[in-house]
Amino acid sequence: MQAEDTPLILPFREPPMRGKFHILTGPNGAGKTSYLSWLADTTLAQIRDGHSDYRRVVCLSGTVHDRYSVGIWSTRTIASDDCVYLGYRTNNNAFSDISPFRSLALHFLYGKRPADRISKSLAAEFMVQLGFKPEMRVTSRRYNGRVQETYVFDFSRDDAPSVAGGFDSIAGCAIEFARDDRLLSVSHLSSGQKWYLLTILAACFCVHDGSLVVIDEPECSLHPEWQLEIMERYLSILEKRGVAHTTVISTHSPLVTSSVPNRRSVLCNLPADAMWRDTVFHGQTADTVLSSQFGVVSPRSPEVISLLQAGLHFLAKGEQGGDAFKEIVDRLRSFNLTLDKDDPLFDAFDTVLTIEGGL
Repeated sequence: MQAEDTPLILPFREPPMRGKFHILTGPNGAGKTSYLSWLADTTLAQIRDGHSDYRRVVCLSGTVHDRYSVGIWSTRTIASDDCVYLGYRTNNNAFSDISPFRSLALHFLYGKRPADRISKSLAAEFMVQLGFKPEMRVTSRRYNGRVQETYVFDFSRDDAPSVAGGFDSIAGCAIEFARDDRLLSVSHLSSGQKWYLLTILAACFCVHDGSLVVIDEPECSLHPEWQLEIMERYLSILEKRGVAHTTVISTHSPLVTSSVPNRRSVLCNLPADAMWRDTVFHGQTADTVLSSQFGVVSPRSPEVISLLQAGLHFLAKGEQGGDAFKEIVDRLRSFNLTLDKDDPLFDAFDTVLTIEGGL
């Protein structure tokens, strides 16, 4: 891992377009995560210098390997209204899956912008659809003999819990969600559930007018169905809340890339591109996006493709009777593949396996 004080090598410094959803793609090592870190730091510095049209930077990370700087992930205080970090780093540079939810609790308890009815209603609707009760429970730790206190944030209600007495330390609080009359701590949720919950609750309560939102790998740990819907739901919530925002994500997922309407989004593919350009992938198949944007011609196993091409080569030369061809056929049969008749490779596959020389 690169040291915190080592300058980032950035092949790309194009600023985001206000009000657009930005999709940053590229192979591992292309500089996507470094760009997100640079963008968050630069924007936060400009906000604090009074030289930015943005008012807040919101940083989310689907991976523990984000590269947001210490100036970003050490901002879990009420005074840091201009920066919200919802990632897994803690202030001692360790990692915790509870930490981002404690940051949410901080905003629920002491935030300068109380949640409105629309935000609560959208959060409640989402949590119920996900199988949870529309609430988040926060329990303080015992400290110097003080009795533990539990605050229940019920998103289906308009009232807020009292914070009289306060928490001794938000860092020590426990976070729980309710499902099927059971209380589940954050650590008992799947990684995908935690990330989906965190992203949507952030859209409901942490993103306000003038926010720059930076998200590293929103597809992390998500089932393909959730990959396809997470950013669409995120944008839908912000649209219903009427929030003016700019969002930048880095992703390796063709499902995430194709899930955002073209009119809302721009795209850059590192290291080939040097600027943001309009997207055309909304509604396209995953295969089309894989080929056009990610350079993967087919999601099919490369070994299967290679063997099939070799078999067709032998057939074209009329050499299907030799041991080499038989070895290819035996290898293909060992995969126990069953292709649909509408598969483009069905005829070629069937020919190689059933040709007389291969029997």
